[in-house]
Amino acid sequence: MVYEGFFDMSEAGGTNIELAHKLTEKDKKKAPRSSRLEFRIEILEAIILALIAVSTAYSGYQAAQWDGHQTEFYAQGTAMNVKVNGLMVSDGQDLLFNTNTLNA
Repeated sequence: MVYEGFFDMSEAGGTNIELAHKLTEKDKKKAPRSSRLEFRIEILEAIILALIAVSTAYSGYQAAQWDGHQTEFYAQGTAMNVKVNGLMVSDGQDLLFNTNTLNA
């Protein structure tokens, strides 16, 4: 049953099937050489995709390693900052002691 504004799904499916058959038909005029060329191109595409996959995985590995180094350097910087703050407090206390001694 077809309603106004809608189309019959079986009609749309039939045209899709016909289109798929046309796209997959082998042309009899094609030389075997072109199919070899297509095969080689597909092999080359597969190799390129494999290289891309490996390089992506390797870059992820390197990023994870750098993240570890970055965390280590951040921890060292934080430790130095704590030492600096401790020395500044100690220096301030020495200054107050000397000022109070001088005033006394």
